Amino acid sequence: MLEWFPNMLPPTQYIPHGHCYLWQTPLVWLHLTSDALIAVAYYSIPALLIYFVQKRRDVPFSKVFILFSAFILLCGTGHLLDIWTLWYPTYWISGIEKAATALVSCFTALKLVELLPRFLSLRTPEQLEQINQELEKQIQERQQADEALKYAYDELENRVKERTAELSELNDALAIEIQERIAAEYALRQMAERERATARVLQRMRQSLDLTTIFNDTTEELRQAIQSDRVLIYRFNPNWSGDVVSESVAPGWNVISQSPSFAETTVDQASCVIRQFDGQEFLIQDTYLQETAGGNYRDRTSYCCVSDIYSAGFTDCYLRLLERLQAKAYVIVPIFCGSQLWGLLATYQNTGVRDWGEAEIRMVSQISSHLAIAVQQAELFAQTQQQAVELQQAKESADAANLAKSEFLANMSHELRTPLNAILGFSQLMLRDTSLQEETQNALAIVMQSGKHLLALINDVLEMSKIEAGRLTLHEAGFDLHSLLHDLEQMFQLKAEAKQISLSFDLASDVSRYVQTDESKLRQILINLLGNALKFTHSGGVALQVRVENWHGESHLDQRLIFEVIDTGPGIAPEELPLLFEPFQQTQTGLNATEGSGLGLAISQKYARMLGGEISVVSHLNRGSIFSLRVQANFLERSAHTDYQPLDGKMVIGLAPDQLPYRILIAEDHAASRLLLSQMLRPLGFDLREAENGQEALNLWQSWQPHLILMDMRMPVMDGRTAIQQIKAAEANCLRETCNQLNGFRANDQRTIMIATTASAFEEERQAVLALGCDDFIRKPFTQNEILES
Repeated sequence: MLEWFPNMLPPTQYIPHGHCYLWQTPLVWLHLTSDALIAVAYYSIPALLIYFVQKRRDVPFSKVFILFSAFILLCGTGHLLDIWTLWYPTYWISGIEKAATALVSCFTALKLVELLPRFLSLRTPEQLEQINQELEKQIQERQQADEALKYAYDELENRVKERTAELSELNDALAIEIQERIAAEYALRQMAERERATARVLQRMRQSLDLTTIFNDTTEELRQAIQSDRVLIYRFNPNWSGDVVSESVAPGWNVISQSPSFAETTVDQASCVIRQFDGQEFLIQDTYLQETAGGNYRDRTSYCCVSDIYSAGFTDCYLRLLERLQAKAYVIVPIFCGSQLWGLLATYQNTGVRDWGEAEIRMVSQISSHLAIAVQQAELFAQTQQQAVELQQAKESADAANLAKSEFLANMSHELRTPLNAILGFSQLMLRDTSLQEETQNALAIVMQSGKHLLALINDVLEMSKIEAGRLTLHEAGFDLHSLLHDLEQMFQLKAEAKQISLSFDLASDVSRYVQTDESKLRQILINLLGNALKFTHSGGVALQVRVENWHGESHLDQRLIFEVIDTGPGIAPEELPLLFEPFQQTQTGLNATEGSGLGLAISQKYARMLGGEISVVSHLNRGSIFSLRVQANFLERSAHTDYQPLDGKMVIGLAPDQLPYRILIAEDHAASRLLLSQMLRPLGFDLREAENGQEALNLWQSWQPHLILMDMRMPVMDGRTAIQQIKAAEANCLRETCNQLNGFRANDQRTIMIATTASAFEEERQAVLALGCDDFIRKPFTQNEILES
């Protein structure tokens, strides 16, 4: 490498270029001259280009000129090397120079290709000439416009001079007007500020019903609004003495509201002038407020305004009082609560005399009026709170009374129905004894009928008591309507036959068999309506017609059923119809019948309204009556209780042959009720045992394993609910040690059947015991068939 570089200049391995021309002098000089001239031309062109670029730096694409200059210089240098190589063979240097020339020329060509679109976008000389002409035209137009503007300016200058003279005359008048407007604007700003201050005071009043907060906020806002030194509120006592209830004092002044006896009077001289809004003036008397029951401040339209206490002619006593207040001027406005003078709103200026403006006095008077409203609202709120407390106490008393009433009803239901259970039950058993004489059976029948009548009266009174106590609830479920009507027909057929009148039930074809509503209440309504119709009808007959009323319900399953009870009885007088559904009210026909409590229809109407309908009546004297019951019900495809078949009055004489001896436990604290159940069930073949309380029932259940338990809900030691819960818990858990104690406890599919017995007349009692897990519910008094059907 190091040996090669010295051979480049001068090389010895090549022959000079001149040998190619055979050193012919004319040829050598031709090439030498042409290459020299080309080189000179090449060197002169870039020099001119560089000079041009230096002089015209604003020319675009100046870098291209420089590249082009470099390319031309390299080309010129190549021609000089061609002359040199005529005698000296430095072909390596010549080749390198040509390679550099190639690189620069290629790079220049690429740049030219890149810049060619920009070159083509340059305007042609013709276009530039046209632009120059347009520019010259615009220049001429501008010159003409300048001349016109100069002329207009001269004209304007003349007019300005004339106008200036006119305006100078108006300036004096405007100066006076501006001063007047400034004064008016200042007055308006003052008024607006006072209005805003008044609005703030009112807003603070509305934010609270606490008088202390209202008074403190009002005095502070008022003092700042009218820029006084002291604002206080003075309240009169019933004996017309008074106290300062609120005070706002500017910094640097004494607080006097802590001294309750700082003032006995507010005006104590004979020449204080009261200014009224109507412009009238009159003198107030020199007296103490307490002695004069508020003095002249009882006048609603008055206020007291003093600009300078020392020039007002006050007595020395009153001046000393004002000096204790550090006051030099004041405004005092009365506060009325309704027609009674409640107190005073006083505003004091302590720094010096002050001429109170009409707007300031009006502002104090306006705030005084709103303070009066706030006082009335606060007193009303206090009364409302007191009434709320009294209402709450009354509500608690009413709740306690309702609770006591409910407890009384529950106890009365139990105490009345329990002995009736024995009366009706044993009468029923004795009537089945064929060995009794006919007179005895008739006497028992009378006892039975009287007991049922007494039970109906008790049920009506308890039911109405439940309605008044608000304990009536709706229990909707699906049931067989046709079966219900069939039972009612069987129930009243014997009574109709005994009175030798007809009884018919007519169901329309579109009446669904299965409906969903409160079956118990619907049954009771129909029993009352049919019972009344049969009771008062002595000839002719009674008919029940059932149909569907066409109406647009929420679904095609929503229907209204119409039950019409038609009788041919004596009818009801028009004047007695409004009293028909009132509790304890009876028509003349009912009074003549000498039976009934006057509650049946009232209770039925309550039930009907709970079922989404009501009972209406159309009656004519001596022609009969039509009682129409409308209820809302959902029609069902099938009820959940359609497989039940009642005994329909059939007498059970015993268990079917080849049956296991069923064990039944009777848990009842009343000996008569236990004896009644025992005599009803033992002759039929049941194995019975008795318990007097829930604890004995639980012990017998553990040791004896009965198939069924008749559990009374009210018992001593342990009530029926607790016993049922413990038995159900033991059956559900059945721990190993518990199962061992139960002497081989049966499987869950053979669990003990629980039937609750109670003397309660309330439907919620049924729901409560069924929720405990009981299989059925029997209400006392009960019949043998009710026990067996359960």
